This record gives sequence, structure tokens and C-alpha cells, in this order.
Amino acid sequence: MNESAVAVRGRENDPLALLKSNEASRKLLKAVADKWVILILLTLDQEPKRYSEILNSVEGISQKVLSQRLTMLTDSGMMTRTSYPETPPRVVYTLTDLGRSAVPAAETMALWVHDNVATVMAARS
Repeated sequence: MNESAVAVRGRENDPLALLKSNEASRKLLKAVADKWVILILLTLDQEPKRYSEILNSVEGISQKVLSQRLTMLTDSGMMTRTSYPETPPRVVYTLTDLGRSAVPAAETMALWVHDNVATVMAARS
């Protein structure tokens, strides 16, 4: 365990203890730690996007799963969905301040995966 993890675990805001004792926190962790949610957050970090732009940016995601994750993020207050009364209809998704606050954690996870994928693959062999 690294020094920062030891220091955090010694305080009353121990992440493991907080998640163990709070079902709502565990549910939120499950939702935001999803690979598709992380990719959607990273996609929307730079600018608002339409559904089709997100679908094209998040390689491999199905329309059904994208719709589910966008609904969850919107319902959780991490994103807004703005519908414009135009023909054809235009809907734009934008991160809220809460959603933007999750981006650094998503970036950290993405970078960790990138830096360690070869090591993990070698360990599986």
C-alpha cells in the first residue's frame, strides 16, 4: 500500500470504510466506475455533443447501452440533456459541474489502464 493510501486510511474519511457502510455510495460507485460511463465522461469533457457524436466517439458501445448510460448520468445530475425544437430535432448532452468533477478520476483510471495493460496481459499468460 502506498503512503498516501495509508495516510487516508488513518483518517475518518477512509474510502473503503465509507463505501462499506453506505449502500447509496456503493450503487453510485458501480454506476460511475462503469467502462462506458468513463468513456462518455471523457468524450464530453471537451465540449457538449449530440447523441450520434457520442455514439461515434465511444467505440463499441451499442445504442441501447449508450441510451441507458446517458439517462443514468442525466438522472444523477452529472449531465444535462437539452432538446431544441427544430426539424430534425436536436438534442445536446453537456456535463454539469458535478460531471466535470468526475473527469479527473476518469482520466486517472484511463491513464492507469494505458500504463499497465501490458503488465496485466503478461501476468495472464
